[in-house]
Amino acid sequence: MTVFPLPLVAVCGLVLAMGAAAAPLSPVAVSGSVFFNLEPPPRVDFLTFGVFPLAGPGGSLQFSATSGPSPQLLAEVNTNTGYYGRSVGTLSYYLQIVGPAGDVPVSLSMQGKALGNSITGSRFASFAVGMLWWLHNETTATPLIAREGIESGAIAGPYDQDFDPLYLLLLRAGDIYKVTLQVGAEAAAGSGASANASARLRPLFQLDAGPEYSLLFSDGIGNAATPEPAALGLMSLGLGLAYLRRNSNSRVGASSGRK
Repeated sequence: MTVFPLPLVAVCGLVLAMGAAAAPLSPVAVSGSVFFNLEPPPRVDFLTFGVFPLAGPGGSLQFSATSGPSPQLLAEVNTNTGYYGRSVGTLSYYLQIVGPAGDVPVSLSMQGKALGNSITGSRFASFAVGMLWWLHNETTATPLIAREGIESGAIAGPYDQDFDPLYLLLLRAGDIYKVTLQVGAEAAAGSGASANASARLRPLFQLDAGPEYSLLFSDGIGNAATPEPAALGLMSLGLGLAYLRRNSNSRVGASSGRK
């Protein structure tokens, strides 16, 4: 039996109906650093996922970059008198919608939290937190979301702010999109002061389309919903208690000195 090839027109129609085939996506890029203004300990620079702590006379710092169940960046800083500390990192990865050609509705929920504390009114203690993200269509070289998030600037006193917007997007199947996250925290403490700060950011994409579509991410990147982590809240509680204990001791010492 002779098998005749499909006519060229039929082949073209089949390709258009299926949409663009899934293309290999570029790998994940992670980078960042954790350091004090004075050494030791020496600064830590990283180019991979993981937890990167740094502790010494200046206090304790840590940066955490994870790829799953969904990607997350977490920066934490706790500085002692006379020190400045910084924890910052960036994550970039890629996604593609696989399925028939056309625009596909996608919802994106961002889960972010920024916390900080220092002595109110003291010019010797301050902190800053930031969490930014942007979305770029690599296929068409078009920016879709440009640097949205939180940038506190240098502030003092208590700070607690959520960043949890829901984005409703139309993304074209077959196009390749680049997601970039940047999270950082820094704090400085002068004479008789202390300061702490932390920031976290995590995205979650969801297709609002039929089963013929699926999401493809850079290798290793997850996209599963997870419960709110307790780590940031516990860390903030611990830092707050340390702050209150430090001030309580200072007041007791001052009262003793006046007797």
